[in-house]
Amino acid sequence: MFGASTEVTRSVDGQLSLFDTVQELANELFQGQKKITVPSYKRTARQPGVKEEMLSGLAKEIEEYVIPPKEVCSMCGAELKVVGKKLIRTEVEFIPAKLKVKQIVQQVAKYTKCGTGENENPSSHFQKAAVSAPVLAHSISTPSLLAQAMYQNLGLGLPFARQEKDWYRLGLVLSRGNMAN
Repeated sequence: MFGASTEVTRSVDGQLSLFDTVQELANELFQGQKKITVPSYKRTARQPGVKEEMLSGLAKEIEEYVIPPKEVCSMCGAELKVVGKKLIRTEVEFIPAKLKVKQIVQQVAKYTKCGTGENENPSSHFQKAAVSAPVLAHSISTPSLLAQAMYQNLGLGLPFARQEKDWYRLGLVLSRGNMAN
């Protein structure tokens, strides 16, 4: 014989019921609990001037939309006269980092009188322009590149493996071994 098609259980003489004892236990626990009233929460209003103070240190750019000078009134066709301007919104634009290759070129000049017999110097003399020393010898790194790699590693805790992927996304193949060295 298969089970009944309803969830209602029949009480059978001599059989214990687990559910009755659980119900009684729950009722006893519920009566022993204290009622707690939670105070209502009221949201505090934003202080005026917070956004202006937050944005005060950033460079500002105004994007102005103007009415074309030959535009006429859509209702009567008369000429329009500008009476003012209205600020619609303030936005912060993020310009992602970009890389550029900087080639250092040194100018070389030759003194015209050296090596020609016109003066006491018998050999040619070349003069080179003064060039600043690199941060790391025989390296493509600049102070800004090193500073960014150090900031990401020490300031943000970004491992060299993730930095390697980040530099690759920007277009620079920079191995984690080079960064570690």
